Amino acid sequence: MFDANGCSATANKEVVVNAKPDAGPDVELDCYKFNEVILTKDKEGDWSFGKTDGSAKIEKKSDGSTVVSNFTSPGLYELVLLNKGCSDTLSLNVKNECACKIENNSIIKPVPSVFCEEVSDVLIEGEDATPVEGVYLWQHSFDKEEFKEAIGNNKSKNYTTGLLNMGLHRFRRLFSTLLPVSCNDTSNIVSIKITRSLESPFMSGETPKPICLGDTINLKVNGLPGALFTWKSSSDHSGLHNTTGPGQNYLIPTAPGSYMVTVTQVVETCKIDSDPLEIEVRVNKLPAINIGSDSTICELDGDVNIYAEGEFNSIDWSDGSTGDKMIINNKGTYSVTVTNDEGCESSDEVVIKNFCCKIFHPNIINLSSTSGNNVFQIKETSCVISSKISIYDRWGNLVYKSNNGLDQWDGTWNGKPVELGVYVFIFTYKALDEDENVFEDVVTGDVTVIR
Repeated sequence: MFDANGCSATANKEVVVNAKPDAGPDVELDCYKFNEVILTKDKEGDWSFGKTDGSAKIEKKSDGSTVVSNFTSPGLYELVLLNKGCSDTLSLNVKNECACKIENNSIIKPVPSVFCEEVSDVLIEGEDATPVEGVYLWQHSFDKEEFKEAIGNNKSKNYTTGLLNMGLHRFRRLFSTLLPVSCNDTSNIVSIKITRSLESPFMSGETPKPICLGDTINLKVNGLPGALFTWKSSSDHSGLHNTTGPGQNYLIPTAPGSYMVTVTQVVETCKIDSDPLEIEVRVNKLPAINIGSDSTICELDGDVNIYAEGEFNSIDWSDGSTGDKMIINNKGTYSVTVTNDEGCESSDEVVIKNFCCKIFHPNIINLSSTSGNNVFQIKETSCVISSKISIYDRWGNLVYKSNNGLDQWDGTWNGKPVELGVYVFIFTYKALDEDENVFEDVVTGDVTVIR
């Protein structure tokens, strides 16, 4: 731009444009009283409140990473993030959907809880519910009717009943609180029964099917709360565990047969017993199976068989076969499981070891032969670890001796061929048995020398 005299001038100004901060997406909270908002670390700037329906606390106002909590009421809260003169707004929608925080509102069943004819002044105790700023209200239901306010002092932690007549009485405790939020909680229910007679207990649970000798037979009966039970059996062989006690018992029979177990419900406070419940337990015998004792085989001798002898409904060998025998050709542990017609099982097993230490020797050597049988030599199946041999003539003279019993004897004595005839040898050796333990043995025999 020029002035009237034709002169011009230039001016420069630097303009800095700051980026707008990002306060993040809007947030919704269920409960104003207990929840909080965590603002993540990738923000920079200073936080403050805009328009709000209540008040709250910003933990670190000058830190992009902070926590907002202590909301005083539900409603909308605006959070403003200011950074270098620029700002962005985050909206918090805080609701009043707060869970009830009542805890330990439970009551304890009185012992005993079964009485005869009538009873009064039964104490029912309760735990201390929290928070403490609450009120109790006890309720009562008779013979499964609706719950109503219990009579008497019904606003304490514990409750003492009035007169209770024949029937089933149920009690529960309500607990209400206004702080930190308004809510109610209902305790568990306890029952007190007033009776004139006792019914027989009834069975529940299952026992093994079939029941076989050696099984543990569990019995369970149900009855009145706090009742005890008297158990009896028709035979000591039934293996009945308890004669008195709770509603669970078990048998471990020592012999097959049919046993009658009776159980009677007893309520001591009433001094009355129920009619006995009869439980028949039939215990089946186990199939008898014996496949022999542990033994040792030599693989060089070929296969051997082990047998399952008897009348069985099914036979299952450890190798998967189902016949009356299993073929064994190697060492190992072998087993069989058999089932009789009653469905009871028995098993047996044997351990087979392998041991093949065999000693071989010729009976005749021909000193004139050129076909290889002109020397005497002990042969073995790779089990000998050390040995000695001595050879004697018929007059007992030692004609050959070696500290290696597996060496060859060429039929000479002092460098000359021996006389023709029969010679006796003694072969002493050490070897490893089937358990790899060292043992010592002696083999004697004779060899005839010919020419």
